[in-house]
Amino acid sequence: MDLIKPWAIGLVVYAVTTVLGIRIMLEYATVEQLEVLWSAVVWQAAVSFVVYFLAASMSAIVHRPQEGRRGTRRSAVACLAIPVTGTLLYLIDGLLVTGVSSGAVMGGLLAWNATAVAGAIVGWQLIRTMRA
Repeated sequence: MDLIKPWAIGLVVYAVTTVLGIRIMLEYATVEQLEVLWSAVVWQAAVSFVVYFLAASMSAIVHRPQEGRRGTRRSAVACLAIPVTGTLLYLIDGLLVTGVSSGAVMGGLLAWNATAVAGAIVGWQLIRTMRA
């Protein structure tokens, strides 16, 4: 039961910050920047890093494990489940639905998602460190 609250908070933060991040990206990025692959990847990676950082850190803030269930693995499941699920959905979409299979586009997809997961890990570890 101690996993439901972090997942719910993580999902809400993920959804809200994704919408805000996309709006910011579309507001400030030029059309030329979004047409060039690596420029678009940098914009998307920056937005995803912040989104995943906030989702994981907010999940870590509300995660209060029950007595006897204070392990790192359980904390990771509570705080990183939503970001990892989001990453898997983006990868599945990129690989199966969109049909990206190799080359620079695949590299961009992997770089962007690696940056996003790094943001989640940094957010989770930051809150764990602050609590220690």
